[in-house]
Amino acid sequence: MSVSPACQAAIRDERAKFKRLNRFWALVYGVSAATAVASILLVVSLLWGNNPTSIVSGIATITSGGGMAWVVTQRNRAAKDHDAAKESLRQDCAGVQTTGGLESTRPLGPTGLDDDTISALLSE
Repeated sequence: MSVSPACQAAIRDERAKFKRLNRFWALVYGVSAATAVASILLVVSLLWGNNPTSIVSGIATITSGGGMAWVVTQRNRAAKDHDAAKESLRQDCAGVQTTGGLESTRPLGPTGLDDDTISALLSE
């Protein structure tokens, strides 16, 4: 199967942007999990009669610190980049033929091409 270099580049770019977006979703999940764990420790500390100031300080640092705002900003930017890469992929690979006919006749993934086509294109 002969695929234009622009289409191959668009596929690789979309995959890279998708991985980047997943990394930032994982960071958001990690920060949320850390906040949940700290909240549980706060409740346990209160039940034991301890001074919870350090845990409250930790939760405040996690949720209101610049780190969480940066992660959310980067995730939003990665989502926009991924959407642009998907659109570029759809345009650059519009006429790609698959073994089942035109790509529009097969079930499509989020990139506009089915997974078999993308695998075949990347293996060349």
